[in-house]
Amino acid sequence: MTLTQDQTAVGQPVSALDVPLAIREAERMVQTSRLSWWAGFAILAMILTIPVGFHNFLGSLVAWLIVAAIFYRAYDKGIVLRIRDRKYQACAARLVERLESLRIGVTHHLNWVQPLPSALGISNGAIAIAGPNTGFEPRIVEARHLIEAKVERTQQHFITTKHEGRVTVGGGGRGVFTGYTFGGRSHSTTRTIEDISLEITYDEGQGLASSIAVPFGDDRISADRWCATLNSMIAAARR
Repeated sequence: MTLTQDQTAVGQPVSALDVPLAIREAERMVQTSRLSWWAGFAILAMILTIPVGFHNFLGSLVAWLIVAAIFYRAYDKGIVLRIRDRKYQACAARLVERLESLRIGVTHHLNWVQPLPSALGISNGAIAIAGPNTGFEPRIVEARHLIEAKVERTQQHFITTKHEGRVTVGGGGRGVFTGYTFGGRSHSTTRTIEDISLEITYDEGQGLASSIAVPFGDDRISADRWCATLNSMIAAARR
């Protein structure tokens, strides 16, 4: 189901959504679903493995736990976290609504859901933010209180190695296997994933500085554009 601009995944209008409460309920749903999964699977495993007898019980139980871990990953990622993310998307939409209602006249905005719903809005001479570091309440930061905006890049490298043409021959003697391996060849490929975020540092007053990190995934161009816009605001405010 696709969320409309004014409706959440549960049919509640976005404008009526209590963001902190919705986030707590989403996290509670995740914890309850995970506990229910393992409790249900444990009971099922006990019922099915007890008849095999005490000697085979532990081996069967280990096998069931391996199966449970495999299916749990699919259940958690494919169902539980998707439901949570839909609730988070509704929360992020509500935060955007609140930013757009501010007196500064937000012209452009971003919102994201990981690790928690947050939103960023920009206008001529100020930004507005809402997220966990503001208690999910909108906060206006004028350009003269902005300290720095920069793009951070982190890279993860994943190496996959494949072995081809490997042959082993030999025989067994007195319980010990002996043999020779020849003709083996390994081929490795490296996959690099770049994670880009925009880090905005601002002055909270009384000598305290705070920051907010806006995730952009692998969209370097958009991150650089937002960074350039913010730094232009900072430079104009310091003239």
